[in-house]
Amino acid sequence: MKKILYVVMAALVLVACNPNEPKVISKDKKMLDKASQEAVSLIGQKKKTVVKALEEAGFVEIEKTTLDPIAERHGVTKRQFDETTQTLYFAYNPGDEDWEGLDAMDVDDIAEFIESIVKAKKVYLELQIVFDEGLLVGIQGNIVAGKEIQNINQLYLLCSKNIYNSCSDEKKWEGTIYETYADYSDYKNADTFSGDRKREKFETAISSAEPTDGLYVEETISDHNETIDNNVFASLGWSNPDEDQVEMMEDNDFLPYIYGFFYFGLD
Repeated sequence: MKKILYVVMAALVLVACNPNEPKVISKDKKMLDKASQEAVSLIGQKKKTVVKALEEAGFVEIEKTTLDPIAERHGVTKRQFDETTQTLYFAYNPGDEDWEGLDAMDVDDIAEFIESIVKAKKVYLELQIVFDEGLLVGIQGNIVAGKEIQNINQLYLLCSKNIYNSCSDEKKWEGTIYETYADYSDYKNADTFSGDRKREKFETAISSAEPTDGLYVEETISDHNETIDNNVFASLGWSNPDEDQVEMMEDNDFLPYIYGFFYFGLD
C-alpha cells in the first residue's frame, strides 16, 4: 500500500513540476486554458450567456471609447461596427475599479502598469466583444505578459492548441513563424505551415525557440460551426521582442513584455 502511495505522490510531483509549463501565476494560466477551449463556442451565443462566461472567468466590464487598430487588421468586418450593433469592453487583471483600458493612459502610466503585471507574473487582457441582434459575432483581444517569465512562449502554444482542437476536422489552418518582428515587417525569414500534417512541426518550432529569440507568430483558422450554421474565423498572433526591441523598451522605461492578440468571429 505504501509503495502505491509513493508512486502516486511521485506522479503528482512530476505533474506539478512540468518543466514546459509557463511560469505565470496559476490562476491566470487556468483562466487562459479554459477560455481558449471555449472561445470559439461562444460565437453565436446570446449576450447574457457571453457576459456571464466572461465574469465567471474573472473579467470585468470597462469603459473604452476607441477601437483598437487590430480590429481592421484581423478580420473584423465593417458590418460589426455598424450603429445597429453593440460593443462591450472587458479587462482581466485591470488596474483599479475605474479602469478604462490602456488606451486611456499616458505612456508613463502604461509603463508603470505593465511593470506591475510583469513583476507579479500575471497576464493582462483587454477584450472588445461585438453583438449583432443580441448574438455574439466577434471577440478580439490583446494580451500582455512579461518576456522574462520562464517558458512564456508555451503560454501562447497552450492557447493555440486549445483553439485548434476546439475546431472541427474540416477546418482550414495556417500558421507562420518569423524569426523577429522586423522579419515580419520585411516579409522575410518566414516558415509557413498549413494543414494537420504540418501542425506538429509548427508546435515544435515554437517549443524549441530560445528565450532570447524575437519570435513572431501568426495563425488563421477557418471553420464551419454546425451549431450556428455559419462559418467562423480565428486569427491569433504572438510577438516576443528580440534583443533590439528589448533594448528599446528598456530605454523608454518599460520592462520587456510579450504582446499577444487574437480575433474570433463570423468569417
